[in-house]
Amino acid sequence: MEKKEQLKKYNLDNSSLFYPIMATKKAQSLFRLTVVLCDQVDGEILRQAVQKTMDRFPIFKTELKMGYAWHYLSENTKEVKVFDKSKGVLAPIDPKETNGYLFRFVYEGNTITLDMFHGLCDGTGASIFFKGVLQQYRTLQGVEIGGEYAVDFNEEFTEEENEDAFKRYYTPIKLKDADIKSLTGVKPQLITGTLNPEGYTTLTHFGSYADIGGLAKERGVTFTAFIAGVVAHSIALADYGKSPIVVMIPVNLRAVFPSKTMRNFASFVRLTFDRKDCGDVEECIREASRQLKEKTNIEDLKKLLGTTVRSEKTLLLKIAPLWVKMAVAKFFRLFLKSRQTIIISNLGRMNVPEGLGVEKAIFNTNVSKNARTNMGIISLGDKVAISFTKTIIENKIADGLVSTIENMGGKFSNNTKDT
Repeated sequence: MEKKEQLKKYNLDNSSLFYPIMATKKAQSLFRLTVVLCDQVDGEILRQAVQKTMDRFPIFKTELKMGYAWHYLSENTKEVKVFDKSKGVLAPIDPKETNGYLFRFVYEGNTITLDMFHGLCDGTGASIFFKGVLQQYRTLQGVEIGGEYAVDFNEEFTEEENEDAFKRYYTPIKLKDADIKSLTGVKPQLITGTLNPEGYTTLTHFGSYADIGGLAKERGVTFTAFIAGVVAHSIALADYGKSPIVVMIPVNLRAVFPSKTMRNFASFVRLTFDRKDCGDVEECIREASRQLKEKTNIEDLKKLLGTTVRSEKTLLLKIAPLWVKMAVAKFFRLFLKSRQTIIISNLGRMNVPEGLGVEKAIFNTNVSKNARTNMGIISLGDKVAISFTKTIIENKIADGLVSTIENMGGKFSNNTKDT
């Protein structure tokens, strides 16, 4: 009898251990990348492209399994699927429909969308995977792709691409020195509104990166700090209440701790605005910049990284069976409240090689029953997409952002709404 080949196994990276524990059938930690091409998408060629790209990045050729203490990833030998119709914005991924894969590709007209489970990777890893799929898609169509931004399909999947960079850069600290407060923050003001009976919707505004970035440069702040300040001011004007406005910003740790990992390697900082900080938009922008600089210095990030890893290394978490962790998580979900007013996730620039025919890129983050509006930002060439994912009908924050930037001299070309 022929011996059955043993399937490869991968541990989840440190920051993703709790994603599958906290996930439910309706509430998963998903994010979405969308590209608009210059031509109609061929579904079968797209499926083949996804399959070939997984051979280069096998961490995506996996499915989630339950171990004794934690979930883990196991090699998935089933055929990948792509879908020609979306079930809705960031609709939960059903492993039965995706053959166990933790992502979902959907195509329609000239648009390709990737919904990704955050437990598998972060936005940086997903964008590299997506870029590889687009490259294979064009290669299968007979288009020669190359250049500095192309994925090298002649290389093997490396240890560095697979590494848990949290553990690589982790500096051991005692539990009493862990900065738990930075993970929890203060009780924030929540955005309220009329719940949309259709579920999630998105609203995307496109502008010139040079144009809007120029406004930030005039003020001596980064693009992210500029947007965060404008958004905080818009929330203050919307007058949802008197509690502090808390803007959570994911930080790509690769910029500070060099790594080529395809896994999760991002942390976050919380910018907290008291009402006195939001007297005018310029004051908000300066305060956003001050806090962002203060909280992203290398020493604070080392401490935040250490706190993240140290929390997982506590003896109780290491020895508790997975079913116990899941039962406890199910209980605490009943009492969980959002610890931020809004998330602003700036994925940065999506550099693609010539020949892919990509005209636009959009990035959407997840939302929850308490955090009803979040933002994703991505730029392609000079075109920046600022996209809001919402569970409410009102567009107060998006409208405030656009009107404020336009009053400063910035411009937006158009907007799209998807349901």
